[in-house]
Amino acid sequence: MGEDIFICLFCKSVSSFSQLISDAFVCAQPNKKTLAVAIAASLSLLFDSQFSPTTAWRYIPGYGALVLHGFATSALDHTLSLVAPSLGETFVMSVAILVASIIALPFYAFKTIVVRPSLLISRLGSVYEC
Repeated sequence: MGEDIFICLFCKSVSSFSQLISDAFVCAQPNKKTLAVAIAASLSLLFDSQFSPTTAWRYIPGYGALVLHGFATSALDHTLSLVAPSLGETFVMSVAILVASIIALPFYAFKTIVVRPSLLISRLGSVYEC
């Protein structure tokens, strides 16, 4: 159990770590891994917020994004393992990347409009010039 977390932290990418977190909470019955991940996340939130409940709300969206990323990665891995044998791994990965881009584009555009609207207008203008 501890070796899995050590290997994920130091040898694998961040996506593997978030998937480890989501897999720990999805299991049918609580085990040592679930307890270790819950304690680690709680301690991390406590130290990030400097033991202040008023500042803890600032950090909760980041932890939520980590959990959401873990579930999305698990769902993608599950879908790829089901569909790839029949359609081919290359085709399935390209469709997954295309769908992820289509889903992410409105979020990127919304962020750009909210943060710097003039940047989006100048980029759209350069696209229409071509």
